Amino acid sequence: MRRQDPNQLTDRELVVLELIRRDFTNEQIADRLGISLDGAKYHVSQILSKLGVATREEAAAVALEERRRWWAAWPLWAKIAGAATVVATVAGLAILIWGVLRTDGSTKETVPENGASLVETPNGRGRIGSYDDPNDFASFAARIDAAIRTVDVQFFLDNTRFEDFPCDRAGFPARPKTCGQAFNSAVIPAAHIMRFNSDDYGADRAEYEQLIQTFLSSSATSSDGYGDGHPHLYSYGIRTARFGGPSPGGDIVEALATAISDQFPGGTSPYSPHRWLVDFQTAYDGQRWLIDGITYGADPANLALHLDATGAGREVETGGPVWQFWQRWE
Repeated sequence: MRRQDPNQLTDRELVVLELIRRDFTNEQIADRLGISLDGAKYHVSQILSKLGVATREEAAAVALEERRRWWAAWPLWAKIAGAATVVATVAGLAILIWGVLRTDGSTKETVPENGASLVETPNGRGRIGSYDDPNDFASFAARIDAAIRTVDVQFFLDNTRFEDFPCDRAGFPARPKTCGQAFNSAVIPAAHIMRFNSDDYGADRAEYEQLIQTFLSSSATSSDGYGDGHPHLYSYGIRTARFGGPSPGGDIVEALATAISDQFPGGTSPYSPHRWLVDFQTAYDGQRWLIDGITYGADPANLALHLDATGAGREVETGGPVWQFWQRWE
């Protein structure tokens, strides 16, 4: 077989490849990711085929390099987040270990009865590295912040990239709900969405609008160590190349928003109010900034990595620094 470029792997396949490297069996992969055994086997077979190798051992030896397109570059640690072990991010790397909060080893997303009790008071400084902002991301961030505070859902609809999603495609990200149960020839414009510890999926405009509306409408009056519970832009940053950062010449910045709510962006939650993170992943396309997709969830390890990157976030093992630049939004 001719060995192929590993950067063609999907984000889910990058996660599975990392677990293969750690000698996980198919059964263990399925359990860790919360998917079926058949799903795990499918991912492994796709990895072997795409890498042009015959065995898991050969796949494990393939070195990962820079990620391919940014719009598919999701923080992979978020996909297996929560619990004692959390996997690392977009470049498909090391498993993150939650060093501040220990749980029972479950692979499901951890949401406490009172989420605020798991939130550490940020204790780090407000900045990592530097960013010369060649394309004026600061202005776009200010518009994001204003849209969040004024519940301007239309701003997000107008400034998000919707990719054509064929309804005859299997695998990940999952098809938009509007595709229906059966495969068909329809093509649905969809935004790329990912929830911590779950499969990523395509959301058509209506579903995306509902998700954004739910987040922006959070109205909790409580607060925690991260501040008040109203939706707001909290920080922004650029990942290292190892964790899905931009290629040379690229300008990719994550705008990190948060709120305390008894709802999660996809619908109601059975838990009392707790803090949520919504990671707007933005890229400059040569003319304007666009949101290429979002990740959301309430796992405390991911909260720390995003909202307290210089404090508690440093206690999460990642196999190297996650951020080349990170700063609180003032």
